[in-house]
Amino acid sequence: MNEHTLERGARALATGQSRRIVMKAAVGAVAGGALTMVGRHEEAAAGKRLRRCCRRKKRADIQFCAENGQTLVSFFCTKASTGPDFCISDGDCG
Repeated sequence: MNEHTLERGARALATGQSRRIVMKAAVGAVAGGALTMVGRHEEAAAGKRLRRCCRRKKRADIQFCAENGQTLVSFFCTKASTGPDFCISDGDCG
């Protein structure tokens, strides 16, 4: 709870608003904070999944280039919007 929220709650109690209304607001603030944390966790998990997918694709591209006597000179990877894979990539051997 930050200063602004605490001040608003104290002001509400001082002006005669019922405790029930103040408690509803407090519960709403806590629930909103919990939902925000869940959303952030899901975003972090998706980012981790994307990095893992791109690492696998890059390793495969490096191996493909090495098998052909070349090295990977450029690599691009991004989240896939459709299809079975989570990410799509493009690598160039040189």
